[in-house]
Amino acid sequence: MNGFQVQIDTLLSTGARIQGAEGHVVAARQRLDSEDTGGLGSGELEGAAEDFVDRWGGTLDNLAAALRGVRHKLSTTADLYRQSDLDSVQYLKGVPEPDLTPKGN
Repeated sequence: MNGFQVQIDTLLSTGARIQGAEGHVVAARQRLDSEDTGGLGSGELEGAAEDFVDRWGGTLDNLAAALRGVRHKLSTTADLYRQSDLDSVQYLKGVPEPDLTPKGN
């Protein structure tokens, strides 16, 4: 039978690697926040440095949020496939399907 197979462990390990990348992005954001842009000797240079920190910080925040979102989606997908596998096994073992008829009718 042709079909596809979902590697749940691969989804979870990919999520773990993404979590590691997210940690690096968050650490980079913290390092950026700790930088002192004052004292560069020129108001124009300090302003450019502050602008860079603000823009790059926002980019890092967006990247961290995107990584969290992808990690969450991978985890949810793995959970749903795992539950689907368990449900299929139970069904094939002869466990009756739940009664989905609305109550009170």
